[in-house]
Amino acid sequence: MNNRIEWIDALKGFAILTVVIGHCADGILSAGMYSQYKFELQALYDAIYSFHMPLFFIVSGFVFWLSKSYDRYRTKVFDFVIVYVIWDFLTWLVKFLLGSKVNRQVGFEDLIGMFYHPIAPMWYLYVLTIFYLIFSLLDIKKVSFKVVTLCGFIAVIDKMVNMNVGVINQVLYYAYFFVVGGHIAQTKLYLELKRKHVFAALVLLAVNCYVYLNYITINMPLI
Repeated sequence: MNNRIEWIDALKGFAILTVVIGHCADGILSAGMYSQYKFELQALYDAIYSFHMPLFFIVSGFVFWLSKSYDRYRTKVFDFVIVYVIWDFLTWLVKFLLGSKVNRQVGFEDLIGMFYHPIAPMWYLYVLTIFYLIFSLLDIKKVSFKVVTLCGFIAVIDKMVNMNVGVINQVLYYAYFFVVGGHIAQTKLYLELKRKHVFAALVLLAVNCYVYLNYITINMPLI
């Protein structure tokens, strides 16, 4: 029996596509290529980076609680660790061998530090593994509104204080979106959406992108 949810798969595909396009735009901008299209590339990059990682973690949290992955977190975490180690090493190896031909060079210290400071593209899987461990070990099987509020408060404080504690910053910030996904899955809010809700969400997204693209002087990540 196929238990896959088609719209979740489609949403994952869309999120993956935004990551690919976003990293391509970032690479081109960092390398100083196609300078005649700098404004368009920057606008594309900023628009994507204003929502795509929160979307990833919302979908991940949705799937985590919907599939009750906390009951088999050991297997999932083991899988994540294997994939992370392999791809983080391959990413490091390519960057190391290409040397000056990449925008961000790496050294042996980056390889050694992969267990506490992932190479840029791999941080999502690293943080996701931590979430699987935290919420499974804490036995949080019910994502109440209080849990969502607490994580939201922590995310805001994290951005306001602007601490520099490596991947911990990402854990503190993206935990909110992860539990939002779980809350949506458990309350089945997605089944109650009406046209006006979708319209309101699109308006909020448009405002968010406008503010982000026009660099209004307030905390961008907080938006």
